[in-house]
Amino acid sequence: MDNKIEIKVLLVEDDSLFIRFIREMLRREKSPVRLQSANTLKDAFDLLDAETFDVVVTDLGLPDSSGIETFLSLHIKFPQLPIIVLSGADDKHLALEAVQKGAQEYLVKGSINADLLERSIRYSIERQKLLQELECKLADISRMQRERQNLLSMFAHDIRNSVVGSGWLSNRIMIGKSCSVKEDLSMLKEEMLRIEYMLADFMEFSRIDVTEYIPQMKAFDIAALIENEVRHAKVKAAQKNQTLRCRIEDATLPAIKGDAAMLQRVLSNLLDNALKYSGDEGTVSIKVDVRDEDLCVHVLDNGIGIDGKHLPNIFEAFYRATSASKGAGLGLSIARKIVEAHGGRLWVKSEPGKGSTFSFTLPL
Repeated sequence: MDNKIEIKVLLVEDDSLFIRFIREMLRREKSPVRLQSANTLKDAFDLLDAETFDVVVTDLGLPDSSGIETFLSLHIKFPQLPIIVLSGADDKHLALEAVQKGAQEYLVKGSINADLLERSIRYSIERQKLLQELECKLADISRMQRERQNLLSMFAHDIRNSVVGSGWLSNRIMIGKSCSVKEDLSMLKEEMLRIEYMLADFMEFSRIDVTEYIPQMKAFDIAALIENEVRHAKVKAAQKNQTLRCRIEDATLPAIKGDAAMLQRVLSNLLDNALKYSGDEGTVSIKVDVRDEDLCVHVLDNGIGIDGKHLPNIFEAFYRATSASKGAGLGLSIARKIVEAHGGRLWVKSEPGKGSTFSFTLPL
């Protein structure tokens, strides 16, 4: 902490001579500590509610509170505020107990000098910051563990549904109870494909937080990658009489660095989704342009669109805006993480009944 920055301190003390002694000592040493005082715990609460302080220095014996309860009352109501406890020579055990319960420091009144007081105040503020950072990290770890458990539960549930359905269809065919073997085999194939999609997505998703998922940044021809994906997508489009167009605004796209395999997955996912939700004889377009320092790729369709209530969650893992998806709801989540790992961003604009536009940027 910069020694010149003013530190706002609330001294909770009912001994007016001690308060005057502290003020004079700080003034004489030209300390950056700006001191305000409160004579009672109630007055301290009123000041803390009305103003912002960097630290509280409090005696444990006040007219309206005594002992460890003085500290606990302040700490419970203002848990993020560092508190230094003042003690007399004969009640150090109370001060130590306060430290064990969350106080940042304790000082013995008869041993205080300006340097010790200021140093204790600064250390208390820094320790409190570190404690808050640690608490935030622990909360993040706990949240991530809950999310992972939820993801595994949802994945297991989806896989089980498909496995049970496949088993039922297989059994019906084997015991000769099928009304149409061809139809049941077609449904069985669909369930197997659903399982395959979910397993592929989940295996990819499980790699996101480990080293092997870090992009291998190499210069590559983005135009060639896009044209190759469009060529493959046109085969799928032809099966539903769909039209697929590609427009690259610049005659020659600038070279970019990135992981071509990862970015191929992003394009493949966006094109597959666009074709899937466009319906028969629909139109899907891919447009590429350069804006400032970014390469921008847009995948547009004139399909069913996405209801506005789903848009905030569309890139969340396992989230599905419709029940028609064959995958595990991981494709868009994976795509976003890949784009962000490359320093870009992925977003969507959509209107029900009019289609969707998924766009992402890559830095040049």
